[in-house]
Amino acid sequence: MNGHVLRLLKAGGQGCAVLFVKVDPKSQMSVDRVVVKETYDMVGLPNKYSSTEPLEFYMSKRLSKKTNTVNIFAYRLNPGRDSYRMYMEYCALGDLTDKLEQPYRSRGLAFPEPYLWKLFLDLAQACEDMDNPVGEGLHKDSFIAHVDFKPENVFMCPPDKDNFPKYPIAKLGDFGGAMLSHPHERWLTHRDKTNRCFRTNGSVAPEVYRLGLDSGDPHEIPRRHRAPGLKLPRDPRVTTTTNVWNAGLIIGELMFREPLEAPKNHVVPPHKEDIRYYTARDEWIEKFNLCKDDNVSMPQYSARLKNLVMACLDYFPENRPTPAKLVELVKAAVNHHPIMSTADCLKPDLYNGRYDLDRSIRLIDEYPVHRSKNQDGDYDMADGASISFPSSYSAEAGAGESGSDEETGPEADFAAVDAMLGMIVQGFKQLWRNF
Repeated sequence: MNGHVLRLLKAGGQGCAVLFVKVDPKSQMSVDRVVVKETYDMVGLPNKYSSTEPLEFYMSKRLSKKTNTVNIFAYRLNPGRDSYRMYMEYCALGDLTDKLEQPYRSRGLAFPEPYLWKLFLDLAQACEDMDNPVGEGLHKDSFIAHVDFKPENVFMCPPDKDNFPKYPIAKLGDFGGAMLSHPHERWLTHRDKTNRCFRTNGSVAPEVYRLGLDSGDPHEIPRRHRAPGLKLPRDPRVTTTTNVWNAGLIIGELMFREPLEAPKNHVVPPHKEDIRYYTARDEWIEKFNLCKDDNVSMPQYSARLKNLVMACLDYFPENRPTPAKLVELVKAAVNHHPIMSTADCLKPDLYNGRYDLDRSIRLIDEYPVHRSKNQDGDYDMADGASISFPSSYSAEAGAGESGSDEETGPEADFAAVDAMLGMIVQGFKQLWRNF
């Protein structure tokens, strides 16, 4: 297919993700790119919010800024194949776990504090975006809770040359298990929504965990929060600070070299949290809290960073900073490392490399987009045409499975990727069935 390149990024039993790169046939340069995510068996459709839009796309539309969340441009239903596709932003540097957390942990390395503040700011801004969803018919106090907010769902893009030019930009993705709620929602409705969310044991906030408990399951307030007469609310709720808890947990995990010792070889029933996982997580948080002031376990990190992480991990949602307050606190801390947030860190005469990420970490964009200057000196696509997404696209069974190299415009882009992806998906599904 002239001018188009595909690469399989991820595959599993529920779908696959493929990178689609548009190439200028004249210069043979990449001029645009998009990830196409194919989901089998209509997972997430219909859902509580829409009968026609995939849940992940629906949630993405509610986010107005998208500075630190993965953008989804369009979707297409394929009822004839009982599947749908979403066309989304490509995060060229992979996810936080594979590219940074695991390499650093395996080598016994410590993240530089300015990088953790930069990552904290990216995550806090994602929380703030989820705290202000947009769309018709939403309650004025509505918010999105990601619920499966973990390092594997934090994706990285190349740095901004004017803002922390040595550190990647973090973006939260995979909203396929998220929920939309508000403080006045009926509790039974709220609990039902929460228990339908995807979640990862050991990475859920206390209130999410409690909503998944059966009546009578044992549970206690952590020692660090106990006080005479203090009782748990009978009807726990996911709140706007549930996302804040997850952001704090991610930063804490990168600071503390002791990993979570999760239970092994245990099958967890669907939509029910395993109390052993939660107990292990709370013991880890307790160790973090006890070690944060001993100047041995985390000597390179400031009390300011450690204390803010613990504030985010407060057991009680009402005691945590709101997303807006978290952004404010992190921005104030970022000002203590001003050189890393500006282009000055690229100048050897001003900066000695003290806070760089380890040299063994290679963050490379393998498919950079090349732009050329037009007569006005502005940068355009090499052939003047990026990938375009029409406002609507045929959802008929089999549509888009063919297309000629001579076609141009949005429909041609869709036809090109669909023709190639269709063959890959059918072959992969057959392989998966035989596995």
